[in-house]
Amino acid sequence: MKDTKARVYVAGPYSSGIPDDNIRAATNAADELWGHGFIPFVPHWNLFWGILHPKGHSEWLVWCKAWLRECEYLLRLPGHSKGADEEETFARGLGITVCYRVREVIDHWEAERHVHA
Repeated sequence: MKDTKARVYVAGPYSSGIPDDNIRAATNAADELWGHGFIPFVPHWNLFWGILHPKGHSEWLVWCKAWLRECEYLLRLPGHSKGADEEETFARGLGITVCYRVREVIDHWEAERHVHA
């Protein structure tokens, strides 16, 4: 892994479509981000916590929004998701940069560093 860059919240479908595919897509994006030095946060992984200690959707959103506040970017994966749409709106309200591809996160990071250099 390269030098640590920024925290990236990975938002995308979880239960619409095939959950296993959605978790795989989020994890693949996180791994690609990690390989470029970013610190990804993947809310999809709460699946494991929820198996042992189930919680309602609104409880998970409170937890997710608390983590989202700590991120510099939100990566919005494709697909229908009411929760990811809410997370994107919340991120925009906080002034967090929203991107739609890993490459876009990298490009934003590099452009912001160039401006501040």
